[in-house]
Amino acid sequence: MVKLNQSAFPKIFQDLEPEVKEKLTYLQGEEHIESFYNQFCQYGGAYGKGVFDLKNLLASVKCPTLVLYPDRSILFDVEQAVEFYRHLPQGELAILPRCGHNTYEEQPEEYIRSVLNFLKRDHF
Repeated sequence: MVKLNQSAFPKIFQDLEPEVKEKLTYLQGEEHIESFYNQFCQYGGAYGKGVFDLKNLLASVKCPTLVLYPDRSILFDVEQAVEFYRHLPQGELAILPRCGHNTYEEQPEEYIRSVLNFLKRDHF
């Protein structure tokens, strides 16, 4: 995954064409776009790296939490979902098979079913 993202993002933010930088800034916001983009260049969306290192925060989440993840994201490995889930005291993990990065677009029925089933399990 790291090699794939390094080939997909060969330039750091500073070296991007002005119109690309402008579009990314518009879509993601000005505050963190450069550091987020550069992290993707180096690590992709690797959980536990840079801005994605949430381990210390996740331990303080007190409510039931669903980690819903695709098995074929172009940005994130499924192992990252497992690692993320393991740091949640009341976490549940659902992996959508044969699904790419945008789970709600690629498998909307399964996405909705997973969320509704999670909510029905006396969580809320």
